[in-house]
Amino acid sequence: MPNDDDDADDEYGTPLPPEDRLWRHPSEMGSDSGTPQIVLVSKAGPALGRTLLVAGLAGLIGAMATFGVIVGTDAFVRERAGDTSVEKREVDVDRTVGRTELAIADIVLPSVARVEAEGGPNGVVNSTAVVFRSDGHLITTADAVDAAETITVYLNDGSRLPAQLVSRSIEYDIAVLKVDRTDLPVAVLSQQRTEFADQPIMIDASNASRGAEINDGVVTKESTRFEREGEKTIYGLIQTTTRATVGARSAGTLLIDNGGAVVGLITSRAEGQRVAEAPTNAANLQVSEPDDTNALHFALPADFAWDIAGQLTDTGQIVKPWLGLPSGQDLTSSEASRLDVAGGLRVTSVEPASPAKDPGRLEAGDIITFIDDESIGGFNDLVVATRRLEPGSQVRVFYLRDGEQFERILTVAGKVEVP
Repeated sequence: MPNDDDDADDEYGTPLPPEDRLWRHPSEMGSDSGTPQIVLVSKAGPALGRTLLVAGLAGLIGAMATFGVIVGTDAFVRERAGDTSVEKREVDVDRTVGRTELAIADIVLPSVARVEAEGGPNGVVNSTAVVFRSDGHLITTADAVDAAETITVYLNDGSRLPAQLVSRSIEYDIAVLKVDRTDLPVAVLSQQRTEFADQPIMIDASNASRGAEINDGVVTKESTRFEREGEKTIYGLIQTTTRATVGARSAGTLLIDNGGAVVGLITSRAEGQRVAEAPTNAANLQVSEPDDTNALHFALPADFAWDIAGQLTDTGQIVKPWLGLPSGQDLTSSEASRLDVAGGLRVTSVEPASPAKDPGRLEAGDIITFIDDESIGGFNDLVVATRRLEPGSQVRVFYLRDGEQFERILTVAGKVEVP
């Protein structure tokens, strides 16, 4: 009676010699004990090399074909000059009601530093900075380090370190500093938009002798512009009113929400009135006492500052979203009432070769009322809404022309600004 092996030989052919197989039949092992054994054999040699060579060539050919397709479809073309890396602390922000200002400030204080800039046109300038990357990168304002010959950063842990100016934007009043540390605690960036009547806490770390100064305020305008004669108008600022006796805040003073997340950085270009100083408490944190005096302060929104700082750090330039609408006139309340709209912006000029200038798009005299879901009540609203766009994305613009409502889709462009 034929055995199983004979059947296999008939059906599949004669087996390969033992040295060319990955297995051995027990009869081929020559076991003295008579116990059946099956052994897997590792086989190396020219066959493996050929296999790897073929696989490598196939991968290279596939990659070249893919590259050709991507280049042919402009998939590598970017409106922004490279993606900016953003480091965020993944934490659950605790917004417990009833905590004191000191308890809330203590959440972010490890990420707050004092900056001392020397040799510039204003002599020695002290300001506040905040850690936004653990590898030693901090954000402060450009005016705080204007033309400084030496910059020193005093960290919350007591370290005193020389700092390098990585880059800065004069227009946006943002500067990035770098110290030789890779273990810095990163501040939490608020993921919520600032709203009217929010109650942020200010942290001013500029005072070398008294330490960080803590006081509270209230948001009186979520987004506003600041105008000063002879100077460029600043748009998109958070306006806060302190409900305490405070002096002018230093550049870079932080606004934090009740969870300790950063919502803004005070810019000295729009700083408020100077009033009497307040006493210092036992924790070396100056807490203001209530007073009838109110002071206005204006802050750069933190998400905007983080974006600019990230671009400056990664690419050394800024690519801003651009629609091509450089100017406009805010509708008066009577004009808005006559047109039956809540508000709007009358376009006064459109830049050539811009998204807004494409045929069939916008022209002088059109009244913009919405950009996507953002209500546009004036030029400040237009600036802020445009900042939130991504170059390369599409946006819906709603506007009135001769009393008739229109909607157009624009492709947002990117405009490079070298600091």
